[in-house]
Amino acid sequence: MTTRTGPQKERLFLMLDIETDGPESLKHNLRSSGLVGIPEFQQTPEPLQFYTTLQPAPDRQGHPATLAWWATRCQEQWRHLEQAERTHVEGLQALVDWLKPLTHRYHLHWIAMPASFDAPFLWCYLQQYLPDHGLPEKLLLHVECLSTLRNLFCLSRGLYGAQKAQAEQELSNHLPHPHHALEDAKQQMCMYWNLKRTLCAPPAPRLTQVPVASI
Repeated sequence: MTTRTGPQKERLFLMLDIETDGPESLKHNLRSSGLVGIPEFQQTPEPLQFYTTLQPAPDRQGHPATLAWWATRCQEQWRHLEQAERTHVEGLQALVDWLKPLTHRYHLHWIAMPASFDAPFLWCYLQQYLPDHGLPEKLLLHVECLSTLRNLFCLSRGLYGAQKAQAEQELSNHLPHPHHALEDAKQQMCMYWNLKRTLCAPPAPRLTQVPVASI
């Protein structure tokens, strides 16, 4: 017989999105981070959220191609990132201070899009610039990939090309994806929650928007 040592923690679905000035986690800068979290059994989803911008680290430089993309495709968002008030260390510390209480209260179920980029980039940054962060060692070891879940959903329904793009818009309730880490995390959480509602039983309540909430 298995004996429980204590109550099981509720899961917190936590969507991560980051913006960077290059593709390599050991060379380029994390410029912003956005997180949106929804408790598993919350009947009316009203998420927790975190957002910070970060100044570039003094020992890193942006990738020329990525900087050119920001300059030509997302000028307004880049100006916003360039006005970051927190240093890279201060921004990471703010993130850690927000996350720590959640690790005690919830089992964190991480999601990202793509998980193979956002999570390793953030973890490498934490390990290099804030090695005494005190977060669990396996915090970002398992991250669900929203891209994979979306693709499986579309493949199972024979949706390709324009139909796939339309399905993605409908699943995210036509929320914008402006390359702002918090707004993108909201849009992606909306897509994830509605995919979860569609694919899983019992169904989760439909999420039509991500209202502002904080802890």
